[in-house]
Amino acid sequence: MSDFQTDSRDLQVKVDNPQKHLETLETYITFRITTKSTRPEFKEEEYVVRRRYNDFIWLREKLVDSYPTRIIPPMPGKHTLLAQLDRYSKEFIIARMKLLHVFLNRVVNHPILSCDKNLYIFLTTKPAEFLIHRKNRGNVLVKMTDSLQNIASTSTIKQRHFEFEQIRDYCTALSEKLATVDKINHRIHKERQDYLLELHQLHPIFTLWATSEPELAPFLLAIAKAIECNAVAHQKLLENVTNEEREYISYVDAVKNALSRRDSMQIEYEMTVEELAKKRLEKDQIRHYQQCMNAWEEILTGLKLDGIGSEVSVGPPIKIPKLTLSVSSSLLQQIK
Repeated sequence: MSDFQTDSRDLQVKVDNPQKHLETLETYITFRITTKSTRPEFKEEEYVVRRRYNDFIWLREKLVDSYPTRIIPPMPGKHTLLAQLDRYSKEFIIARMKLLHVFLNRVVNHPILSCDKNLYIFLTTKPAEFLIHRKNRGNVLVKMTDSLQNIASTSTIKQRHFEFEQIRDYCTALSEKLATVDKINHRIHKERQDYLLELHQLHPIFTLWATSEPELAPFLLAIAKAIECNAVAHQKLLENVTNEEREYISYVDAVKNALSRRDSMQIEYEMTVEELAKKRLEKDQIRHYQQCMNAWEEILTGLKLDGIGSEVSVGPPIKIPKLTLSVSSSLLQQIK
């Protein structure tokens, strides 16, 4: 983790000191977040708050809503990287703390995301005030945008730009290759675990064998010692193995999600343009219909009709122009 004393950035964060909280309905872990900044919007030099995992999820969702076309750093998985670990075990909590520290520093190091107001709220507000912000579901505009995106998700893009199509194909191919590497890595990890288990089983076998064979005891004990050393080294190897390919997969998924959000926005734009064209066509049809009605009124006025049952004095023949009406029945109903 970064040391504040050697860090020259104007915004620095550190995630540490996990604590377990036991309540009536749930048990959860919170992490201490220490923030130091020289930016003018931060009134104090240092802030210390505690946040839980779901609060980090809230922050990322807010960043996605605010910057839908940006690549938002991915969150660490909700489940442990090592499936055999308990979610409240020390190893799992420390691993999650380190991953959350990496995630938050990626956000802070981003030139645009680091200036977001939701990040400021996340880093500075007290628990009661932060809970109010979390319960706030957003304004009407955000809800309208969400509904439009839901509509857009059922449609397809008419014309996608070549560069975005190329990036999508590259990400898809890269994701498949990384998934293959991850599968192979998982298989190797499983084989190493099985091998370590065999080493632990072999050590007592050779030790007991040495007690029953005094003549072979020095050789058997030497073999047992070698097995023990091999098991210790293998255990360290398993503990130090990194899962970087999963982090790459998460980032590729973040890029693909950003492309999907951009596609939704383009579909919204195309649907809006189509709707605007329809409204303009309807407006032109209504205007044409109104012109036709005005022309008929002028013709009827020229005929000088006095009323029903009275003599009508008709002047010289008037040639009535042919008027073409191409108005839909729905528009006629609206005009009536």
